Amino acid sequence: IEFNQLKDLPRKSADYVANAIELIDLLKLRTIAKVEYIIPLLDEMFSIVPNFPNIGQEHWIVVEIEGWRKDLLSEKPSSVLSEELCEKLEFDAVRWLNEFRRNLKEI
Repeated sequence: IEFNQLKDLPRKSADYVANAIELIDLLKLRTIAKVEYIIPLLDEMFSIVPNFPNIGQEHWIVVEIEGWRKDLLSEKPSSVLSEELCEKLEFDAVRWLNEFRRNLKEI
């Protein structure tokens, strides 16, 4: 790992984890799980994770986040996710966070 990447790891890691936790919390509060709140969190996570050491553009986390982003961008910003979509996205977000944490331990 190059020094420039290494010095940014703590900040990027903290940002990713904070956004993932905020996303999970938002999805647990089903009645306020609006697209306009979810997209910025996914955007931020998507901007961090592909360039993270040991992950890259083709990693399954990146592919899944991008898929959710594309699907939700077709919705109206004020739309509230259905109970089923909230559960699916929450499950995925927990998986992404766990994989990210596992990846951190390997660096």
